[in-house]
Amino acid sequence: MTQSMATLYRLYGRGAVMVRQSFPGSCRVMSMDPRVQRVPGHVALPTGRKVTIVGAGSVGVAIGISLLAKNIADPLVLIDIDGNRALGEVQDMQHASAFLDTQEIVGGNDYRLTEGSRVCIVTAGARQKPGQSRTELLEDNIKIMKHIITELMKYSPDTIIIVVSNPVDVLTYAAWKISGLPLNRVFGSGTHLDSSRFQYFIGKLTGYPVHLVKAQILGEHGASCAPVWSGVNVAGLPIERFGDLFTDEKKKDVFEQVLQSVPELLRLKGYTSTAVGFTVADQVESILFNKTKALPCSTLVKGFYGIEEDVFLSLPCMLGNNGVSAVLPPDLNEQEKNLFKASADNMFKYQQEIDDIICK
Repeated sequence: MTQSMATLYRLYGRGAVMVRQSFPGSCRVMSMDPRVQRVPGHVALPTGRKVTIVGAGSVGVAIGISLLAKNIADPLVLIDIDGNRALGEVQDMQHASAFLDTQEIVGGNDYRLTEGSRVCIVTAGARQKPGQSRTELLEDNIKIMKHIITELMKYSPDTIIIVVSNPVDVLTYAAWKISGLPLNRVFGSGTHLDSSRFQYFIGKLTGYPVHLVKAQILGEHGASCAPVWSGVNVAGLPIERFGDLFTDEKKKDVFEQVLQSVPELLRLKGYTSTAVGFTVADQVESILFNKTKALPCSTLVKGFYGIEEDVFLSLPCMLGNNGVSAVLPPDLNEQEKNLFKASADNMFKYQQEIDDIICK
């Protein structure tokens, strides 16, 4: 049994099997027994499209607006420690009801409003204070996460949790530990946003519409992320077909644009919001409408590419009505594997600090 096969069995049950498609690097998980309707260990989720967002800051509001604009959530709940802020944002959304199909938009600071949520999205977190160490900031964020997850589980024990708060990989690991939920029901927004930026800059370089660009960034949602150039194609064509357009220097330049896009946005407008709103809405849509899309999400990557620690990083995940039904590790070249492993080593340093904080 291969290492990746053993990992799939461990994470998603022995009723799962990896099936190779006709193109390199692809796999999917299917049941060997046609009577099995869900992966062992998964639970049937509540019906409906109720979505809760915790955090009424710029990111939480952008996600809410994206969900409403795409007619994904109904009802939509916005929770914030500042109940008035949540109510203000909700009223602003309600005033757009004439243009929306969503029937109910509510908010405040009372977690009872979240009862029966199909999906809960966590965007809240502490900002670093002057003179505060990384460890102190991490401890503050874990305390916030413990409160939020405990409240959400009280009223929606069968929900799927998506963590968007940064550092997203570390806090997704914390949410998984705190909630006690199976892996399929807790994941982070991860590098789905980084990948959309990657697609944009590749499209800009080639002149092709961005929706024709297929490209992913995996690993950490942060500086140690790994661009998967070996899997990039534009309008169905591998980048080798574009001649000198994708030299090593131009690849480096595109990736640098991805990395610098956040500092540039912070300089220009002070925060990022719109793109993350749409990327998270894409993940929620795949769950609520059972679209089973393969999207980059932060999940447990132990067992892949020689990683032996409980580390959360982004890999392509099959998302459907039970959350993450499978992890689809692509066939990376040696350089990409090394970048991914370096990303894992970087995250593990953070996660070593977490378990003690969670137990406090």
